[in-house]
Amino acid sequence: MQLYIAGGCGEHGRNCFYIQGDTKNVMIDCGVIVEEGGNIGYPELSDEQIENCELVLITHSHGDHVDALPWLFERGYKGDVVASKFTFEQIPFDVNNAVNLEDICPDGKGEYKGIDITWGRSGHCVGGVWYKLEFDEKVMFFSGDYCFDTQVYACDEIIGKKADIAVIDCAYGKKKIDYQESCFNLIKRMRELFKKHKIIFMPVPKHGRSIELMELVTKNGLTAYFYGDEHIMHEIESIKNYGAWLKFIPNTDKFLPHTNEGEQGIVFISDSQLNKPMQQAIAKDLIDKGAYGLMTGTVDKGSFSENLINQGKMEYFCYPIHLSNIQYNSLKNKNVFACTVAYHTEDFKPPNTIKF
Repeated sequence: MQLYIAGGCGEHGRNCFYIQGDTKNVMIDCGVIVEEGGNIGYPELSDEQIENCELVLITHSHGDHVDALPWLFERGYKGDVVASKFTFEQIPFDVNNAVNLEDICPDGKGEYKGIDITWGRSGHCVGGVWYKLEFDEKVMFFSGDYCFDTQVYACDEIIGKKADIAVIDCAYGKKKIDYQESCFNLIKRMRELFKKHKIIFMPVPKHGRSIELMELVTKNGLTAYFYGDEHIMHEIESIKNYGAWLKFIPNTDKFLPHTNEGEQGIVFISDSQLNKPMQQAIAKDLIDKGAYGLMTGTVDKGSFSENLINQGKMEYFCYPIHLSNIQYNSLKNKNVFACTVAYHTEDFKPPNTIKF
């Protein structure tokens, strides 16, 4: 049996892992990478691999994990796609042959097409999961984008697992990222910025970080309203439906559409890189009104977010929603993995094919 890395290692994006077994072939995630210059990079899969793949399992809805699915079907894929109910709801296009994870694996365990599947909540966003798969007498583990330290999102800790191979989030690579220290530094910087700017804008994914940051700000006593664009407001209005994906239901009474910004506050814009025209226009309008930006996620080369940072109109302060190499190694020590692969980082580049 072997793991073929079609993307996601030695780079930040295009996450796609292909398991070639004795009796079946399975894929985990199928995302894209936006390269410098705006070109889209797709998983490095052959026509034969796509034709022979029987099942795709998705960890969560972010584009670097799912946006190559239409391309995959165009290339001839005919199998099923498994993901959580909320992941399918968040994906901005219809997914062919969709199978809800909760239907085939209620209570976190089940069997589908001869594969034993165990899953848990990854803490990264609503609907985000990790997987343990077993078939052809081998056990494989995929952490998805994993974060045990969270404000609001529930996470099933990865501990005491056994696998022949494990692909583990290591997005922060060799950077020394501590969750509590990062939260302290971010709040400290927000307090400083609010002395100079009435509005702070924060580019974030459509699903995930806005709810976490809202709770972090509220918990630390900052006087601020929260504003969101259309996509963010839809996320906030859906909170009451998220149930077991959250530790608790946060108070959203001070969350308003971004067109209503008046009081001191934070505007969440639903595009981390600000490359989409509508979200870019919101950022430009806010800057013209005296707002300042804070970026809390990875900055893509050539993105509009990078341009704003270079112009001194926005700056980067990490809010951790992934693992660093230190945390990656700590997670390894809490489990029994015969072989581990660090993904989601440019700092480590394993071989494209790993036999196990």
